[in-house]
Amino acid sequence: MGEAGYKIQETRCRIQDIGNRIQETGERFCENKMMKKMSRHNFKNLDVWKLSRELCKEVYEVTTSFPTAEKFALTSQIRRCVISISSNIAEGTSRTSDKDFARFIEISLGSCFELETQIILANDIGFLNEEKAVLLQNKLQKIQKMLQGLYNRIQKSNS
Repeated sequence: MGEAGYKIQETRCRIQDIGNRIQETGERFCENKMMKKMSRHNFKNLDVWKLSRELCKEVYEVTTSFPTAEKFALTSQIRRCVISISSNIAEGTSRTSDKDFARFIEISLGSCFELETQIILANDIGFLNEEKAVLLQNKLQKIQKMLQGLYNRIQKSNS
């Protein structure tokens, strides 16, 4: 191989080396960006997620006294609904954009309003006493306010 061949081979090696460094830098950048996003939206650190877990436990305890005939009807619907509040908060934090995260917060908020309706209905038909229904609704309204505040902060940060 002549001198020109060596220079071509050397240039190729340099180009490949530069390409490898760019790729490594890009991977580190993406990894750092993802880590920042994860630390910014770690669902386990969100008070609203913690409170929604408490509500879930309370709802499960209360629904154990519902009639057996309701096991696959209102009981199941209420339980699935309360689970979706904290689950959607957690799932939303995994998203890489604030727009997606905000959408999951909206879904959680929708589940809150759905659950509120179901609690009212359970009280109306006598499955829940008034005192317990009010306690659950008060906690749920606190979660709704917290979710709305979180949603507003996310939206504001994107403006």
